Amino acid sequence: MKTILLSMLLAIATTASAHETVVKECSVTMKQIIGDKMVNLEMKIIAKEDKSLYAKVTETIDGVSSSYNDEAQISEEKVRANLTAEFEYENLNEAEGLIVHAMSLSEDPVFHGAFSAGVDLKKVRSAKMYTVGESTRMGSATIVEAKDLNNQILGSFLGGFVVSPCK
Repeated sequence: MKTILLSMLLAIATTASAHETVVKECSVTMKQIIGDKMVNLEMKIIAKEDKSLYAKVTETIDGVSSSYNDEAQISEEKVRANLTAEFEYENLNEAEGLIVHAMSLSEDPVFHGAFSAGVDLKKVRSAKMYTVGESTRMGSATIVEAKDLNNQILGSFLGGFVVSPCK
């Protein structure tokens, strides 16, 4: 009886997960902003059979992992040329704001090179954004897939609050 019940549960779990597809992944390792602990963060944006999205976020600090699911959204916008770290945010669309924010963190000498998008941000002409949860005044957790003028992917990075290249 136990074997049959276990087999049924396994079949149900396999069937449920078969209707979900990972559409974007991003894993980053960074030093915790407060303190010296290393943080490994993995985000998976998952599309369900009904076309809705959610994010599975796993955070590991000092070998202790915790996971949660959150809502996710995908959007895409053009990015104009000649953006700099000093550009005024109120004149930018969401993608441009993420690029300028990444530039400002990457170039700020206060951070001693701790932040990098891992792509040449001056070449970005469009960005596909995978936003996890709600944006706040502090920023967002957004996986940015940066594309050049020819719509070729330059790379992906976690942006919105911190900046770190996806592995």
